[in-house]
Formats: sequence, C-alpha cells, structure tokens
Amino acid sequence: MKSIVSVLIIAVFFAGLQSVVAGQIIGQITDPCNMAIDDYLDVLSASVERDDANLTFVMEMRGNIPAASSLPDYNDTITYIWFVDADNNPNTGQDAGGVGGEFNVRVVISQNPWFSGGYVDITGAMQGPGTGGTGTIQVAGNTARITINRSQIASVKRFHWRSDAGSYIGGTGIGNGVTPESGLARACRYGVLPDPSNDYYQVGDSYLYAELESDPGNPVIDLTNFNGGSFFVCLPLERKYPDQDDSQINAQATGHSGPWQLRMLSRFDVSGADPAVTGYAEGLALSDMDFYLDGNEDETGPVPAGVFLLKLTHDYHIFAADTQGQGYSETFEQIVINDIDASVQKGAWARSDRVQNEQRFAKYEQTIDLADYGLEFGVRYRISTMLLDRSEIPQASDEAGIFTDSSMLTSIDVANIAGDIDNDWNVDLFDFARFADNWLKQW
Repeated sequence: MKSIVSVLIIAVFFAGLQSVVAGQIIGQITDPCNMAIDDYLDVLSASVERDDANLTFVMEMRGNIPAASSLPDYNDTITYIWFVDADNNPNTGQDAGGVGGEFNVRVVISQNPWFSGGYVDITGAMQGPGTGGTGTIQVAGNTARITINRSQIASVKRFHWRSDAGSYIGGTGIGNGVTPESGLARACRYGVLPDPSNDYYQVGDSYLYAELESDPGNPVIDLTNFNGGSFFVCLPLERKYPDQDDSQINAQATGHSGPWQLRMLSRFDVSGADPAVTGYAEGLALSDMDFYLDGNEDETGPVPAGVFLLKLTHDYHIFAADTQGQGYSETFEQIVINDIDASVQKGAWARSDRVQNEQRFAKYEQTIDLADYGLEFGVRYRISTMLLDRSEIPQASDEAGIFTDSSMLTSIDVANIAGDIDNDWNVDLFDFARFADNWLKQW
C-alpha cells in the first residue's frame, strides 16, 4: 500500500509540475504599432516558449486574425514568420529578415491545403537529421502559435530571431515588415555567442624556394606569398622546374582557413636531379574570431568550472625521406585567446611535431576548461589560431620526398552535467519531473 501511495504522490507532483513547464518564455521582442496596415498584420510582440524538447513560436497582433474561410480567394494567404538565426551569425544563412536565418518557421492561413499549415524551412547550412518539416499550429483571437521539436532547428540551445507578418490577397502583397529588434531565445542556461563583426581568415604567407647545388643563391623556384591575402577558401601555390613532364623539382603549398578549422599541405619532391637540389615549401593559415561567453540575462563575473570547454584537435600526416637523410617535415599549431577591450592575453597553447627519414600519422586532442584562465561572462574575447606546415631539403639531394598534410580544429563546447535531463544546464524540478515520468513509464 505504501508503494502505491508513493507512486500517486509522485504522479500528482509531476502533473502539477507539467503545468509550470508548459509555456516557459525563453525569449520575447516587441514591435512598434503601425496603424497604416491591417490590424491582423500589425505585430505587437513575438516570443518563443519552451516545453521540454518542444519550442512554441508565438506572435501577437493588434487585431484578431481572420479565418481561412473569410479570405476572398481560394489561393489567398496570410503568413506569420519567424526568421531563425540558429548559429547566431547574421552573416550566414538566408539574408531575408536581416538575421542570416538558417530556418524559417511559418504559420500560413489559406483555404488551399497546399499552402495552409505550419512549416519549418531549411534556409541555411545546418541541415541534418530531424531538421525542417512541419509543426502544429493554433490560431485564436489575435495570436498565432506554432509548436515544433527543437531538433527541427538543429537542436540549438540558443538562437536569435526576427519576425514578420504579411498577406497576399487578390494578387497584392502587404505586410508588417521585419521587426527592427532581434530576439535571443534561451533553451539552456549557457552558450557561446560569436561576434562576426571582426572575424578574419587568411591563407597566405606561403613560400616555395629551390636552388641547384651548382648555382647557389640563384633560385630556380622563388615564390613568396604569390597569391597570399585574406581568403575564406583554399589557396594553392605550386611550381615545377623545369616546366616539362620530366620535371626534377615539384614544390607545393595549399591551405584553407575558415571558422574553427584550418588546413595546410606542403610538399617538396625531387626526382633524378642533376645537379642536386635544396629548398623548401611552407604554408601558413590564420583565423581570428570574436565571441562572448553567455549566461543568464545580465550575468557577469567569472564563468563556472566545467562549463565552457575549449577543444583542440591537431590531425596530421608527415613524411620525410631523401638520399642525404637530412630532409624533414614539420607541423606547428598555436591558439591564443585575448581579452580585446582590456588588451590582455588570457591563454596561449602551442605544439609541434617533426619527422626526419620517417612517416607519422597522428591525432592530438586536448580539452581546456576556460574557467581555469579567468574568462568571464559578457566580455568580448578573440580566439586566434595558426597552422604552419613546412617541408624542407636543407642539404643538396638528388632524390627526395618531403610531405605534410595537417588540419586544426577548435571549438568551445558547453558541457553537459549529471542530472540535467532536459539539457538546459540547470538541475532543477523540471529534471526531476522528467525523471519521475520515465520512472513511472518503466513501472
């Protein structure tokens, strides 16, 4: 009897708690009133609510929303839309809405069933399992709502959005216009927010140099930063000597620089050289990214331990062999985090590897707790990364193959904590409710 009573107590507690969870507002924006447009198109506010793994997008209008049956034509439509910037970077994704949206969440009212309903459109590069699809809509009075699963917008825990409302009736389109304010929805307590205004990527400062043993100081290949500059793409740099198929020397440097990833390749090959050859191929990739560590609204001070983890991966293949036994290849990575406004370095990490007359495949990984380096909420930091590869034949050789191929990945992840079942980085009554629900289902 005691066990039955315990189950009933938990069940009653869980039922009451569910009513608290439902409709938890995690972000809200307002929009100026515009008496020059129809009241059902004049946005007063837009918000996002969270209920466990579901998100509900809400828009409140100045007047009641018409029923589909009242629209003059079968194909007329009224649309309420949320432009979701899922990666919190306005420079990526769809340009419509002014936020660089990766997804559009829409409520469409129409007599035509091909148009009407709730939709999640994929408009950026964050397509993956479960993204996109449809949602459940509810239109009542002056409010439109659509409920989706968070996985439909890539399970992001924080995102920005703007909203709009418009109609296309009788061949004429009118609307509210995109809200001037961008909202931030918080599906968890902690997050990393990039500041794309000062991002910088470069592949350049590449060097190819070779000279004949019989004519030192008079290079047959001498290309320095030949195509260098700021590129968010691969930059190849290659030269052969002589310029025929039976070339004796082949020097190459190729790189890529992008958000959180650098890639380099360098190569110096000598085949049947007479006279012998010395030289090198070297490439450099750089990246600067600004970001904020974000907590609860207006939260400041040092970040807690075990939350924000800087993860580094240096993955490479290096090889060196030549008849003189002096050829080598090396790869070098460096990461620096600076407090931009205070001009203070918060942390720096570097490592390198080198081979001579051998081949090595390696993958180095490191996880760093940013709390150990005194990082704080709401402060603008810059993470600067560098990847340098070099292949060199320092002593004249007639046969050689020197090669590097490396990549560098960096990310700042928000860790999971024990007991945080709903992944909001708070162990609270909501987690207990989910635990109780799962326990009841098992029994």
